[in-house]
Order: sequence, then C-alpha cells, then structure tokens
Amino acid sequence: MNAKVLGVLLVIEVALVVIFDIAAVADPAKEGLSLHAFNPDTLSGAGVGTALCFCIAAFTGFEQAPVYAEETSRPHVLVPRAMFLAVGGVAVFFALSSWALTVATGPSAIVGEAQKQSAGLLFGLTEDRLGTTFTDVLHFLFVTGMFAALLSFHNVVARYAFAMGREGLLPRSFGRTTGSSGAPGTGSLLQTAVSAVIVIAFAVADDKPTGDPTEPVLHLFTWGGNIGALGVILLMAAASFSVVVFFARRGAAGAQVWRLVTSVIAGIALLVIAGYTVKDFDVLVGAGPDSSLSWVLPGIIGASVIVGLVQGLYLRSRAPEAHARIGLGNEAFQLDKAAQS
Repeated sequence: MNAKVLGVLLVIEVALVVIFDIAAVADPAKEGLSLHAFNPDTLSGAGVGTALCFCIAAFTGFEQAPVYAEETSRPHVLVPRAMFLAVGGVAVFFALSSWALTVATGPSAIVGEAQKQSAGLLFGLTEDRLGTTFTDVLHFLFVTGMFAALLSFHNVVARYAFAMGREGLLPRSFGRTTGSSGAPGTGSLLQTAVSAVIVIAFAVADDKPTGDPTEPVLHLFTWGGNIGALGVILLMAAASFSVVVFFARRGAAGAQVWRLVTSVIAGIALLVIAGYTVKDFDVLVGAGPDSSLSWVLPGIIGASVIVGLVQGLYLRSRAPEAHARIGLGNEAFQLDKAAQS
C-alpha cells in the first residue's frame, strides 16, 4: 500500500514539474536560454558550504534502499540498482529543474526573485506561465508530496528501530514484527510518539502572534532538516572510511584499490562539507552569527556521537557477543535461531 501511495504521488508530482520545465524553456526571460547556471564560477564566493549542505539534504533518502533488503527477492541486485537509479535520476531531475528556474527568471534575477518569493518561487513562476488552476494543483501536490516523504521517512525509521531491537541496541520488543503483515509495528509506534512529542513541543513554545502558525513550522523544518543533513553528512563520511577498514581487514585492499581511493576522496570531501556546514550553521537556520543556535543545534549531533561511542564501548566490554553482531542484521538473527534450534 505504501509503495502504491508513494509511487502514484511521485509520478504525478514529477510530471507537473517537468511540464513547468518545458514551459520555462519555451518561454524564457529576456536573457534567453542561458547556460550560466552550469558555469563553475557560480560555485565561488560566500555561501558554498550552505549550498552544498542544502544539496545533500535534498538527496537525503537515497540510502533507504538497503533498509528494505530483507523484504526483496534479490537484494544484491535490486538494492544497488535502486540506489544508483535514485541518485542518477534525482541528480538529473534537480539539475534540469533548477536550471529551468534560472531560465524563467533570467540568471541575473534568480537570486533576487528567490529572496523575494522564498519557498513560493516555483508557484509564482508557474502561475505566470501555466495559470492559477495548474498552480493550485501544484500546491495540493506539494502537500501530498510532504505526506509521501514523511510516510517514507516513517517506514525507514521503524525498520531502523526493528534492526536495533533485533541486535540488542533497543529492547527486544522492537525486534519483532506485528501480525500477519510482517511490519515493524513497535518501531512504527516509537516513531509516531517521538514525532508527536517534538511537534507538540514546537507548537507550545511558539511565542508569535495568535493566528500565525507558520513560525513553529518553519523553525521545526529548518532546525530539524539541517540537523538531519549534518548527521547524514557525517554518517556518509564514516561509511566511506569504513569501506577502507572493511577491505583492509580482510586483506582485499589491493583488489579493491579503486573503491578504496574513491571512498577516501568521498570521506574527505564530506568532512570538508561538514566543516563548512558547522561554520555556516547560523545561516542555515536563519539565526544571527552570535546566536547560541549556531553551536547548540550542531552540538546535538556531537552529543549523539559521544553517546553512541560510549554505548559501543560498554557493549564491547559487557556483552562482546552482542557487540560483534551489530551490523550483521538478518545474518546474525539466522545464526542465533540456528543455534537455539
């Protein structure tokens, strides 16, 4: 059911954006079909770090395919295929659609229009070219798209909780599925509870005038989104370096030299982006340079790293067998089941 809901909404949303792209190219601004947006010189100057962080945040979710590996018939074939298609398809789609925005306004005017219209830029441009009805449909699908994204995120977090419960990092009840559906129900309830607490906290803490519900929503989206982006950047950097450790420990470094080289380059690049992200975090969350948010919010990621390392060291000393099974997933589960039988 989830796949059908997500798939239908995604196809319709992409189709409407493609229609806008075609309309923008067919009716460009006075500067014409300029390719200035693809000029590498546009990457120089201030704000590069924040732009890179935002780009990585836009790609967040491509790593979800392995989470469903146990629910597919041929994971070693389907998982990498899905990931490469996701990264490649999203990259092309985002690049062309972003270019279409610059064509619609003109490269010299895109920054000013983006500052003026903010999140409404796309909708303002579609109304000029495709009319009010098309824009209204786009607004509706923006809401359904957010729902689809949240549903996808919810499913993945529930499966992470399931894996952590199975490996002893969470109570064992999280490592069991629910009923005949095979869904990780306990993890799903945990995700729902955590989300409800956070949303209620932002709503209660809102001190803006009555009747303006946008401020707590913007704060929650901006703060949570950028904390998540920074966390994903660091996780991907750690994963890149872990590839090197994985093959080196197995004596296969020579046979996998190109994979190791690209993994090291990726890891270093991600750490550089993480450094820029922390440096410009006040810009990302819309706070002043002297705001405590610029160090409190990244500090949440730092605290999570410390807690995880402490928990790992504790498990290694007190429960070495459980520590050794971390990351083995279904393989460790099947080994335990075979040992019990």
